Amino acid sequence: VHLTDFNVASDIVPGRVLTSKSGTLAYLAPEVYSGKGYTVCADWWSLGVLFYECIYNKRPFDGSSESTLSQQIQNSSPRYPVTQPPVSLTCLYSIRAALDPNPRTRMGSTWESFIYNDFFKAIDFNLLEQKRIEPIFIPSSDKTNFDATYDLEELLLEEAPLEARARRQKPRERLKEDATDQEIREDELYRMIEKDFRPFDYTVAAYKKITEASRSLNGDPQSDIQPNNHPQALTTDEATPIPAGGTVQQTFRPLPAET
Repeated sequence: VHLTDFNVASDIVPGRVLTSKSGTLAYLAPEVYSGKGYTVCADWWSLGVLFYECIYNKRPFDGSSESTLSQQIQNSSPRYPVTQPPVSLTCLYSIRAALDPNPRTRMGSTWESFIYNDFFKAIDFNLLEQKRIEPIFIPSSDKTNFDATYDLEELLLEEAPLEARARRQKPRERLKEDATDQEIREDELYRMIEKDFRPFDYTVAAYKKITEASRSLNGDPQSDIQPNNHPQALTTDEATPIPAGGTVQQTFRPLPAET
């Protein structure tokens, strides 16, 4: 994994906690929602959500609004479905360690708690850092490697999305009779911009890109995604694991984490 997106990165000051609620709602740690401050341990919770997603093909917490999602995350009681083939207990306990509601005992609170975890201790982290370990999965460079519909989830979950506020613009003064050639040219360019420039709405452009990618994935040129037709958040719940023996799905619940 190569980190490339640092649009919500923050400087960490030793001894101080962060309080801003920045990031994708479904991946925020309980302490982020509580508003009491958080440290880098919140990032390990986010990795735990990704870990869960990789194993079960769905997120551990979902909700139709930010408030319900926040409540589920702060309750910190994800279900661990029994699958066929079954997920190893070592893997289950590692996910549980990453989704520990207590940041002080969460996996990743110390580097040793991660590299010596039973599930990850088989990895040679020195070779990994040197990029000398061949990836288990190499994504195709010719095809889309994600389900574009999930990119709409933030638009559906966000209760107060960031919106540009209209700016108060002072009326442009008329040119004086003794205006210089440079001032006349600047006025012409300004009026040209007012006439020909059209505001660019990145959300509309992103939506078009997402729907086009979705059509490509579905193989249906007529398929489309309309946010207004989906009042609830899009999740990966549709792709649930296969229950053992074809019976009703069971769930595995580890003992509550000690606090």
